[in-house]
This record gives sequence, structure tokens and C-alpha cells, in this order.
Amino acid sequence: MRYFYRSDLFKILVPAILILLLSLQSYGKNSLDDLVFLSCKTDKNITPNLNNGYRAFILSDNAPFKTIFGEINSFLDNNENEIITLIIESESSEFLKELEQSNSKHYLAIPEQQSIYDLEDCKTKSKRLFVFTPEKTRFSYAYGNFICNYNVPPGFPNDIYGGFDERPENDLVIFSMDNFLKESEDTLNQHPEKIPQLFNANTGKLPNFFVTRHQEIFSAYHEAFLKQKWYTASVEYNGEPLEGITWKNMPQMTSFGKIHTTQGELSPYKVGFHFSPDVFNFNSQTSENIKKFYARQKDLEDEMILLLHFNQNIDNEIAKVSEIPFNNIEYKKDKSRGWCAVFNGSDNYIDYGTDIDLSDNFTLSVWVNPTNLNGNKSIIGKGKALSVKFRNGSLLFTTPGLKDHVMDSAVVQTNQWQQLTYVISAGNTVRFFRNGEIVGEQNAGEINSTEYSLLIGTNLWDEFFNGMMDDLTIWNRVLSDDEVKRYYQVTKEKNEKNIHQRSRNIGLLVVLLGFSVILLLNRRKNKKTQVEVAIKHQNPISSIKLKNKNKSSIELFGGFKIINRDGEDLTSRFSLRRKQFFILVLIETIKNNGVSSKQLTNYIWAGYSPERAKNNRSTQILRIREILAQNSGVNIEFNDKKWTLTLDDDIYCDLADYFNLMEQLKQFPTPSYNTELISAILKIVEKGMPLPNMDDEWLDNFKSEISEELLETFLPLYSNKQFAEESDLIIRLSHALLIYDPLNETILKHKVKSLVRLGKTSTAQECLDHFDKVYQQCYAQPFQKSITDIMEMD
Repeated sequence: MRYFYRSDLFKILVPAILILLLSLQSYGKNSLDDLVFLSCKTDKNITPNLNNGYRAFILSDNAPFKTIFGEINSFLDNNENEIITLIIESESSEFLKELEQSNSKHYLAIPEQQSIYDLEDCKTKSKRLFVFTPEKTRFSYAYGNFICNYNVPPGFPNDIYGGFDERPENDLVIFSMDNFLKESEDTLNQHPEKIPQLFNANTGKLPNFFVTRHQEIFSAYHEAFLKQKWYTASVEYNGEPLEGITWKNMPQMTSFGKIHTTQGELSPYKVGFHFSPDVFNFNSQTSENIKKFYARQKDLEDEMILLLHFNQNIDNEIAKVSEIPFNNIEYKKDKSRGWCAVFNGSDNYIDYGTDIDLSDNFTLSVWVNPTNLNGNKSIIGKGKALSVKFRNGSLLFTTPGLKDHVMDSAVVQTNQWQQLTYVISAGNTVRFFRNGEIVGEQNAGEINSTEYSLLIGTNLWDEFFNGMMDDLTIWNRVLSDDEVKRYYQVTKEKNEKNIHQRSRNIGLLVVLLGFSVILLLNRRKNKKTQVEVAIKHQNPISSIKLKNKNKSSIELFGGFKIINRDGEDLTSRFSLRRKQFFILVLIETIKNNGVSSKQLTNYIWAGYSPERAKNNRSTQILRIREILAQNSGVNIEFNDKKWTLTLDDDIYCDLADYFNLMEQLKQFPTPSYNTELISAILKIVEKGMPLPNMDDEWLDNFKSEISEELLETFLPLYSNKQFAEESDLIIRLSHALLIYDPLNETILKHKVKSLVRLGKTSTAQECLDHFDKVYQQCYAQPFQKSITDIMEMD
């Protein structure tokens, strides 16, 4: 297939043009992600590619690393303004060994000393070689913390976001488009340099590492890139990049992290957030700086226009209404929600007049306990403009022309309380929620303004609500999914408080009865000769059973690793996103018998639209299944609305092993213990903290739970006199526990004392020195205790 460059002469000129372009200094480009490099994947020498303008290289495991470092050293010696980037997507001890021994190491940007966001400092110190590896090392940056992959998807540009294979919020992008060229539409076929331009216009990201063998395409794009005036901006929330930002003057863009744009005026938008400033215009003094926008969540009361608690009245808690034209509802004190409104389904309703004016975008939330679901049951209606209701249990929203936006399935239940929320964005979508969780979404029609009254419990067509209603709330804005969930929790507390109040007197009676029963049992108590305690699972262990460790395994402690039955390490085939997905499903399978698609989105694709989250989820599942098909004995399945992992009987999982062993250990009443079980648990946990190189927020709680469980379980053992005599086991236990609580003086004390008892004074001193080093890093002062001091501690 031929592209828009057809001249053989041009093919000769391309390398020269590229070298000229790449040698141009881009004013104000002080961050690695501000630049675009011609890049390639290779397992060969790189000198020919360097001569042809390539400046970033994705190296395979069998590349000649020693030769490549020599080529880089020679090139940088002779080209003082050039920058080279190396990317290693899989673990390679050979690469790290050659890197440490190479002559080009003096050009290397050191993570602890140089920042990829300060190229001026790097160039001043001649640190012009950047290396990215799967995990951070002394000489390389962590790939997953900075880089995301983007392969132009078949649906481009309509499905532009489906091409991300890593964290889209990362600033650097590996951009690949060659596979797409054969299927591209005619306009892009003739002008393929528009593909990266469209990518930037829709995502705000630059194709930093432009992977292509079509140098003429890169040359055309890069020439246009250098002619543009670029501005950069980011949006932060609680000190972290906020995902899923749209921009008022760039409606096609949804951004993740820092953006690069030629648009001089910027105004960020995200449902449920305020921004400061809310608009910014670059000028000659500010054009070279990164503009930071600071986000804060909106209060749930923001733009709330109606709040009815139905406490024997229909007073609006938000604003005074001049006059209520009609009201004939009744009130009832419900045992769980207190006072609420009762609608008889035939003629009860409220006419709230025209004081409540709904905008094109609004949200309605209400607690209902319906008596009858048959036919249409209206919650509110406003003339011909709209009606919020449900039909036969399916949530429904009606707009002009009698256009019904209805869910495919019924979710409303009779004779029970449930919160229903409708989020309407006119001309865009209507989203349906039940008890804070999204249950459906439809494309929305337009809403015509109306001067008609707001009717509650009926509508224009006498579709009367039948049942009880409580906490009816309307906002003149769209609520985010998170805000819907938060408001559900807020209004749910009313229910829980009522239940709590009702149960207080009952609780007192139960306590008195319980005390009497205890006295009676104590009188009948016989001396026990054996303690039998059944294993109790706070979080039920799934079908993943305790197994002997075989060649095939999944390990999380000390770092993620998966080995198949052939002994092949499959770990490197998991990109960061695949790792996140796989590990989340594994953990939730073990703890809670699986994870829902909604939970996956909240944890991994927060800020994505449901369609984008679904597309990304489907892509990752497909690729994970391709990996697991390599004789892994592991399967990912979707049953009962949950994603789960199933392991064949011969597959070992250290996390499942850990949970089972801990449950068995808990059979022994404190401070009793079982040496064999403790040794088995230590064999797992002394490998290191679970997933130490993954910093996802949803993992922090899991890691904390493991640490707290270990400390709560094992610290009491130190007070056991029999256990105190087992010095070797104490040393081993203390060494493991210090991984999870490195500044715990009690653990240090027992470890040092046990080492001294065994005559290992020098080892005890090393242990103390290491503790002191960590202590100083944390508290900026020495620990100031000697071995003698520790030996004198109680």
C-alpha cells in the first residue's frame, strides 16, 4: 500500500529532514512528555536507526544490550543536545547488569537525582539518557508510573479511547499506528499524519514515543508539531491528577492527567466538581508554564432546589415556596423511616405550583415503598415537559412527543424501601440508579421549558403513585455517580437511626436476658479437657482451596508472579492494567466470592463513561484470557453478576494459602500457638509485603488489613512464656513482622534479645543499625538506644 509520499527522492531525503527537525530546540519544552520522538521496537543494533532519526527504543529481551550501550555512548558523545530513551517492557537482569557496567552510564538520568519533568537540569548535568523498566531501580524509572501504551484501535477515531492499554493518566505515551493504516478511512489513508493529531485533539496527550517504520509520516507530523504553540495544563484533586476531565471549549476532549493543547483558553469540567480557577487564558508571561487547576467536590446541597422530608408537612427545606396550590396526601409514621407521605394511587398528589423550575439538566432522588407496580406510577410530572416514573418495576423517564426512556429490566420492588435516582442530561443521557448503584442508562431527548406546575405523585395523564414516599430531593444539575452513592448513604442513615432508636429498649432487655443465661451456663460448666474451635471466615474463602505449592503458581507476597505448568513465567505479559484487573479479581474472589463490573469500574476505570469502561474491560479480559490459555490452569469467569477466578487443583496461590493458614491458627486461643502453622505462614509473609510495587488506592486498604491482621495475631505471642524460649522462631517471626511494621520497638526488642541469647551479637547490632536508619528517615533524628538499653527493656 502506498501513502501520500510517493517520491523515491523523498525517501532519500527523509532521514536528513528528520535529523534536522530533531535537532531543532523547542522553546519551553522542559519535560520529557513535551517532546515527540521517532521510536521503534528492536532486538538489534541501533546505530542505523540513530542515523535515520530514531531517538527512543523499545528493546526486547534478546537485544544486544552491551553493544547498544556502546552505540549510545558514542552517539551522545558526538551530539551534545540529543536525548535518547530506552524502554524495557519486561524484567531483564541482563539489561540491568549491562546498564550498570556501561560507559554510557554517566549520561544516565538517575531517578533519585533527576526528574523527567526538568529537562533543563538534566541537560545542564548532561543527563540525556532516560531508561524505563517494569520496576524502579537505581538507574531506571518505573515504566508503569510514567508511561501508557496506545495502539490506534480499529474504530478510530470514533472509538478513540479504546486504544489505551495502560494507565491513560500517565504522562508519557507509546503511540503505535502502523497496524491501523491498512484499515484507515480514506481521509486518514491519504493523510496519516492526521491520526496523531486527532489523538491529541481528543485526549490532550502527545504521541511521545511515536512507534513507526514509516518515517515520512512521522516527519510530516513532527514538522507540523514544531510549528504549533503548545500550552500545558493539569487538574488536581487532593494533590493527585483528576481523571475524566472534559473542557468547555474543547468538547471533543476527555483528558487524563496533564494535557498538551494549542488552545489558549481553558475551562475544565467534570460532573460533581468545582474548579479554581474555572477559566484561564494563556498570555506571553504564562505560556511556558504548566497551568494547574484545583478541583473540589461540590457539596450535595449545591443547586438543590427541593427537599421534602414529609415530616407531617410538605415544607421545602431548601427554599420557601410562596403558596402550595393543592395537597391531599396523608402521613404515616413508618417503623424504619419515621414520618413519610402516603399516596393512595387514585387521587392523592401534591401540586407544588410553578415556583420549582427545572433546567435541562437535573437530578431527582426519592425513597419509595410502592404498594402497586402495575402500569405507570409517576413520582413527579411537569406538564408536557417531563415525567419521572416507573412502569411494572422498570424505571422510566418521559419527555416531549411521549418519548419514553425505559430500562430493559424491572428493579423496583413492592413493600420494601428503596432509593431511586434519575440523573437527566437533556439531549445526552438519562441514568437510572437504585440504592446508589447505576442500573441503566438511555440516550435522552430534549426537554422543552414549561410554565406548568410540578406535580408530585401524579402527572399530566393521572398516573398516580401508590405507596409511601420519603426524602424527595431535586437538584438543578447533574449529579455524578459518586454523589449519587454519597447521597444514598446520607439518606440511608435516617433509616438506620430509626431502627437503632427502636431497638434500644429491646437491646437492654436482650442484655439482661443474656446476663442471666451466662450465670446459668457458668453454674453448669464442666472442666474442659480439649478446646475445639470451628474455622470461621469473616470473608468467605472462595472455591480457591489450600493446595501444595507446585511448579504452577500465583504469588502476590513480595511481588506479583504467575508461573504456568510448563514452568514458564507469564508475569511479563501482564501490563499494569492487566495486572490491576487480574489481582483485583483474584483478591475479591478469595475474600468475597467475586467482584461486580461496577466495582471494577470504580476501582480501575473511575471517571470513565460506562461505555468506555466496558470497552476497556472487554479488551483486558480478552488479553488476560489469551495469557491464561498458555497452560496456566487459571480461568476468569463471569457468573451471578460477578467476575471470579477459578484455579485447577494443581495451581498454588500464596494469598489463598495465607488466608487458610491464618484461619487455622485462629483456632488456638490466645496466647496458645502452633509452631508448624506459624512456620507455614512465615514462609509466605517473609517474602515481603503483598504487591510492594503497586500503589493503587484500592490496594492500600487490602495491604493494611494484612499488616494489621499479622500484628494483631502474632504480637500477643511475645507474652507467652513458652514461646519466649523459642529464640529461632522469635527471630524469624520478628524479621517478618518488621517488614509490615518497620518501626515497632516491641518487635525489635524481642528480635535483638533473641539474637543476643544465641550469641549473635554482631547480627543484633546490624538489626539495630537498620532500625536506626529507618527511624531517622521517618523522624529525622536517631533512635538513640543501644543493645544494652534494649536488653534492659521489660
